[in-house]
Amino acid sequence: MQDRTPKIIIAILALLLVVVSGALVWQSFFAEKPEQVAVAPVENQNLNIPSANVNNAVPRAVPHDITVEKTIDFATTTVNYSPAVIDKKYNISIPAVKTDPNVGDMVMPTFTLVGTFTAGDNKGSDLLRINAGCNMGTANCIAALATFDQKQKKFKVFAAYSSTTSPRDPKMILTEETMTGPDSTTTSIVALDKPLDKLSYISTETIPEFEVPSAVALAGGYGLTQQSVPSGALGNVQPTAVGAAIDGTMVYVDMNQYFLRLPSNEYILYKITIPFFADERIPQINWNDPSIKPTDYTPTYASGCGGGKAFNIAAPGDVTLPSDRFVVAGKTITGETVYVPKDSNDTLIANAYTASNYNNGDKKITQEQFAALVPIFITQDPFGQALIWTRSDAQPMAECGKPVVYLYPTQTEAVSVKLGSNITVEKSEPVYDNGWKITAEPNGTLTTADGKTFPYLYWDGNGASYNTPTTGFVVASKDVQATFKSKLTQLGLNAKEISDFNDFWLPIVAKSPYALISFVPQAEWSKAAPLAISPAPDTLIRVFMDWKPLAEPISIDPQILPPAPIRAGFTAVEWGGLLYR
Repeated sequence: MQDRTPKIIIAILALLLVVVSGALVWQSFFAEKPEQVAVAPVENQNLNIPSANVNNAVPRAVPHDITVEKTIDFATTTVNYSPAVIDKKYNISIPAVKTDPNVGDMVMPTFTLVGTFTAGDNKGSDLLRINAGCNMGTANCIAALATFDQKQKKFKVFAAYSSTTSPRDPKMILTEETMTGPDSTTTSIVALDKPLDKLSYISTETIPEFEVPSAVALAGGYGLTQQSVPSGALGNVQPTAVGAAIDGTMVYVDMNQYFLRLPSNEYILYKITIPFFADERIPQINWNDPSIKPTDYTPTYASGCGGGKAFNIAAPGDVTLPSDRFVVAGKTITGETVYVPKDSNDTLIANAYTASNYNNGDKKITQEQFAALVPIFITQDPFGQALIWTRSDAQPMAECGKPVVYLYPTQTEAVSVKLGSNITVEKSEPVYDNGWKITAEPNGTLTTADGKTFPYLYWDGNGASYNTPTTGFVVASKDVQATFKSKLTQLGLNAKEISDFNDFWLPIVAKSPYALISFVPQAEWSKAAPLAISPAPDTLIRVFMDWKPLAEPISIDPQILPPAPIRAGFTAVEWGGLLYR
């Protein structure tokens, strides 16, 4: 009998092949499929930009800026139109501005081309940014997004994207509004009322490219919430991409603030929410040392005099985690590592101690005792950036210290001077009564209506928030006076003004072993602390010193100061500085 074993084996193998093939076909068509995870295209794999996944692993989405339906062809270069060009372009006549006693001298609005509508009811018309009232600084400046309605011969202002006291309240854009609060009644004079009220109307239309998410989820329970409208008013912001949200939306950071970017290349300000800081007062931390009690801490970054940024993000290279410089002191309730400096002489501790109230007065203690209070701790945001937290009672308190204004007209004449509405005046000389009205002489003597004379106008106060300079001069105590003479001369002050500056600031700044001295650029300071002078001076010199006491030298790039200004015609000079309390 012929051996049939090979045939049986072949038959069994064939049967197994049929069974396996059938199972695969069934699995392919009928079995439950696993959830698909999007994978970034090959060209996006090496962007070297982290997703927000420090604490929780999340699928990597393709990084992108805010993306929406395209209805606008955005301008690729900056095009500014003067009112005269706008008059001709649209066959209208923008009336001359008038002086408003509540605001000061107004200036004509400026018009910037944003792009051209390519779809919808506005197809073919230009989209413009209208800025007005900016001579008094950003506190009084309106940045309206608008187009020109050819039928009505008026500017159609898009309320949702116009920067005002109340961004989405249309009546605040073009009218004078009186607001009554629990303690006071204030009147807001809105700039577009002054010369465009008859040439404008409000629209509640939405534009897809400017509709931004009110909230964006980050990993680890973090999130971003919208803080500003797309107003184009963030001209000094130069954010850096630091990572992507869970949905892939790119997140940018500049000067301790978080932003998203629009297709128009404008940035929208967002605030980061921290899961272990829910009440924004006491961070919820499980400390390794049980003797550490829950205490008020803040990640706020002190900036300017009376102002600040929401978070103190360490500059790249200043803090590296983990490292031997820091020790783990605990965990947040959401599992994040909490670090503190290992050495009580660490620069972070030393600088905080030098600037705090614990270094003088009734609270004075040693730096080692200060370090035992855990004045500083550090966590990381979802992008790996170090967030520096400071005990609230160790935060340096600062105000605008003795800004003084000198006036040198070419002939004796009446001069009025007014600060921006964002400034709160605590002290002044002569008395600041919603402004100063004095008679100024060419030699600088100022005379009030009651016959009293003064060498300058002086005020103390707060409310001016500016971007702290990132360059400066590290100066030993013994060299402060020489540094003042050199730098203030280059900034345009004369010998008498420098002497007055030294009388006030030298004893304060030279008190610490070292000082980091910087000067806020005049354009930046003019936005932070608006100053309206009428008649307008031919030469305006404004010097504001930002400084920080140091226990020891630090490394920082030197500040490049502008060339010394040439005094010509009616000259006004101001100096001031950051005063810690």
